[in-house]
Amino acid sequence: MAEEDEASSQLLRTKSDAGVLRRGTRRSPSDQRKLRRHRFSINGHFYNHKTSVFTPAYGSVTNVRINSCMTTPQVLRVLLNKFKIENSPDDFALYLVHTSGGESLLYLV
Repeated sequence: MAEEDEASSQLLRTKSDAGVLRRGTRRSPSDQRKLRRHRFSINGHFYNHKTSVFTPAYGSVTNVRINSCMTTPQVLRVLLNKFKIENSPDDFALYLVHTSGGESLLYLV
């Protein structure tokens, strides 16, 4: 028994599970404003949280897969989903633009 008491008194101390928390750095009001205005990019298109609108970079190309069997409202829904636009597809229309500069509205079903 005496040996067990000596062994237990010589046990190594272990660190507790409690960790040290770093105190958060206080940001200046201008830094806080910049963080609130921060826009993130998806596929090179900037998304504005307040307006829920994507702003593509000028001259950028975006692809959407459609086929000849899709109706105009279906194509509009695909486009609106691609750009995360929350408006109704009824607010939009597709136009066919000719090389001569003329436009014609695509038939809405």
